[in-house]
Amino acid sequence: MKPIKIAGLGVILVLLSVSLAYADGRPDPIVGIEGDLSHVISSAMWFVQNMVLFGIGAAIYLAPTIIAMIRSHNKLPQIAALNVFLGIIVVGWIGALIWSFTGNVHPQNFLDRFGSTA
Repeated sequence: MKPIKIAGLGVILVLLSVSLAYADGRPDPIVGIEGDLSHVISSAMWFVQNMVLFGIGAAIYLAPTIIAMIRSHNKLPQIAALNVFLGIIVVGWIGALIWSFTGNVHPQNFLDRFGSTA
């Protein structure tokens, strides 16, 4: 496995263990109920919900980089660097988004990039 996949799996396992931490019978300080099966289910649902929201947020945050990748932009590394390092500032994210839509792309046929439709 690639190191990034292993690190991502480790992060998911840590988050899952933290989200299920109160399923051992101790009272939950936030909800105030005893840890039972319903608490385990609600903790698992909370974990899944947060992972989905994290994925949506990451997709929105990395949208300029994703668009530049799909369009085979000539300046993909520069757009990705701007997006990752200055994207937290709204001006940097908007700049990367505008830059990803510029016409500076590799001339390729659509079917060459994504395969035949037959």
